[in-house]
Amino acid sequence: MQKSPLSSVSADSILSQISRLKLLDLKNRSINELRIPFDKLIYGFPIIKTRFPQQTVFRARKMSPAGRRQLQKYITNPFSNVEELWYPPKGRITNYGRANSIGEQVFYCSTTEACTVAEVRPDIGDVVTILECELMTENPPIVQAWGLTAFAIEEKSDGKMAAKLLNFLDGSDNLQKFKLINEYVDQEFTKIVPQGAEYKYKISIVLFELLMQKKFYDLDDGIGKSDGLAYQSIAWQSGVNLAIRPESIDRLYRPRSCRMLVIANKATDPLRFEWRLVNEARRFLDSGSIEWKWDDHREIRRY
Repeated sequence: MQKSPLSSVSADSILSQISRLKLLDLKNRSINELRIPFDKLIYGFPIIKTRFPQQTVFRARKMSPAGRRQLQKYITNPFSNVEELWYPPKGRITNYGRANSIGEQVFYCSTTEACTVAEVRPDIGDVVTILECELMTENPPIVQAWGLTAFAIEEKSDGKMAAKLLNFLDGSDNLQKFKLINEYVDQEFTKIVPQGAEYKYKISIVLFELLMQKKFYDLDDGIGKSDGLAYQSIAWQSGVNLAIRPESIDRLYRPRSCRMLVIANKATDPLRFEWRLVNEARRFLDSGSIEWKWDDHREIRRY
């Protein structure tokens, strides 16, 4: 196996690059201007792609009613077609997201229902519609996971992945350099960005684009093209989120069920909440229409 290009750069040089990147004026810099310095930083940074064994993924949309009348309107007029819960049309994408620029489609989803609800950060009285999608092929999506390769080395949770990575890095010096870049990349992709400051997503957008363009050093070139990225959820500690390319989600997953919840209460822990199921659907027509089954449950459930 070819040895790491990280051998040709010092740890001090990497730290210096990261320090300069942290000082960039993201608000006034374009995505194109950011590609060059980040392309230089991740030169020689290895990635190991893997098939993500996720049979179901979840995606949520939140509606915040102003009063009981509007709440009832939302409940009695649910989304009528899957396309309203899928990735939005390009023309409706008017702001930056964690992995998408303006006008770029990315399917964001989570590995659990609780995680996807937490990601939309609901308040009491909000209506949350959850779309559950199931894998419809034998081969799960091919993804790269920020931070998980370093975790594999530290915790020895994946011997094959760790062995391949360590062999490529060839020594503790390169391992230290890898960790410096990996930590910075991981922090950038999972940072909290408040509403109104979406320009701060520009770094994670560039990193996602470089990943999809195979600008990283690929240790598993034979596995195939990446379908997306897996990253740790900020809103749900044990959760994992996925950012999947639109052509990949269309090829790999199909709708399985829909559930409509009303947030009934929030616990002391801001990540825990109570909800009431008010509607659900398990049938979808070829046109994408959702056949809801009205069911005004009174039981309060908890995440």
